[in-house]
Amino acid sequence: MADKDQDPPTLEDIDRAPLQPARKRLPTPEESDAIWSRFHEVARRNFELEEEISKLKREHRTADILNDLAKPAATNAFRFMCAYAAIVGVIVLLDGANAFGFDLEPELMQILVGSTAVTVIGLFASVLTGIFISRPK
Repeated sequence: MADKDQDPPTLEDIDRAPLQPARKRLPTPEESDAIWSRFHEVARRNFELEEEISKLKREHRTADILNDLAKPAATNAFRFMCAYAAIVGVIVLLDGANAFGFDLEPELMQILVGSTAVTVIGLFASVLTGIFISRPK
């Protein structure tokens, strides 16, 4: 668009206009070498990043497979622990209330309650060990 200070183009201006746009200057050999060097550097970095992405995907897949393999065993262990604790709880309640003439020796009650605590703590420790220690780096 023409500035307000300039006159609008005339036919003479159009006659003097170049027939083709000016050619762009080609880069010098030094500029060309710099461009290619930078291109190769970017391509190398791209390759490194693609390799890293591939490695992370493999590790993620491995973790998913391990989780899928461990889930049934963890679920079964948790169910066992809950059932065992429930049975011991019922025994403790029956003994405490002397229901149905149910009376166990104090040593036996200590063993039942202690084994329940050991089961819960052992399962908890094994789960934590499996989650935090045995994971591949």
